[in-house]
Amino acid sequence: IPDKNGSTPLLEATLHGKVEVVQLLLDKGADIATPDNIGRTALHMATVGSHVGTVALRIEKGANVAIAMNNGSTALHQVAYNGCVGIAKLLIQKGVGTTRVMNFDWTPLNTTAVNGRLEPMDLLLENGVDISVDNNDGLASLLSAASTGNFENVKMLLERGADVSVTGMHGSTALHVAGRVGNSEIAKLLLDRGADVWISEMHGWTALHAAATTWNLETVKLSLENAADAKSKNIWNQTPLFLSILFGRQGAARLL
Repeated sequence: IPDKNGSTPLLEATLHGKVEVVQLLLDKGADIATPDNIGRTALHMATVGSHVGTVALRIEKGANVAIAMNNGSTALHQVAYNGCVGIAKLLIQKGVGTTRVMNFDWTPLNTTAVNGRLEPMDLLLENGVDISVDNNDGLASLLSAASTGNFENVKMLLERGADVSVTGMHGSTALHVAGRVGNSEIAKLLLDRGADVWISEMHGWTALHAAATTWNLETVKLSLENAADAKSKNIWNQTPLFLSILFGRQGAARLL
C-alpha cells in the first residue's frame, strides 16, 4: 500500500539497498514498475542510493531501464549525477539511451559536465556518446562544464574532440562562459586549445566583454594577451571598458 508520497515497501527497500527484502517482496508479487508520485520506480530508487546489487536485481527481474520519471530523468541521468560508474555500466550494457533529454534539458553527458563527474563522463564517451549533441537549450556539454567551473571535465571533453568554438543558443562559446564566471584557469585552457577571442555572441559580446564584468582580472589579462579588441562594441555600443565601469570593476577598468 503506497504512503502519501506514493512510496511502496518495495521502493523503500530498494532505496536503502535491502536486497533480501527486495527479493522477498518481488517473490510475493510486488510490482517492479509501480512508481511513486514523482515517477520514481524501483530502478530509479536503486540508482539514487547507488546500490549496484539492487539495480542488477531490478534489471534481472525485467525492469525497463529506459523508463523516465515525471521530469524526464532516466536512471542514467541519476547515475550521471551521483557518479556511480558500476550502475552506469549495467545500464549502458542493457541499452539505455545515452542522449535522452530531461524536461529541463540535460542529457546524461550534460549532467556529468555540470556536476563534475569524471568517471561517468569517461564511460559515456567511451561508449560512443556524441560529444557534439546539445541539450534543448542549445547548450553543449563543453559550455555546461565551463559554466560550473569543472576544469577537469572541460579538459576531458577537449581531449575527446569537443569543438572549442562550439556555441550555445545565443552564440556564446565556452570562452564567453569562462569569462562570464571569472574562471581564468578554464579560460587559459580554452585559449591554449585555440579559442577565438574575437567571436561575438548574438548581442555583440566578446569574451573580453564578459570578463570585464567580473572580479577576476586574470581573465581580462588573458583576453588582452591574446589580442582581444578592447575597443569592440556590443549591439548597445558598450565597450569592455564601459561594462567594467558599469559593473564597478575598477581593476578591470584600469587594465582596459
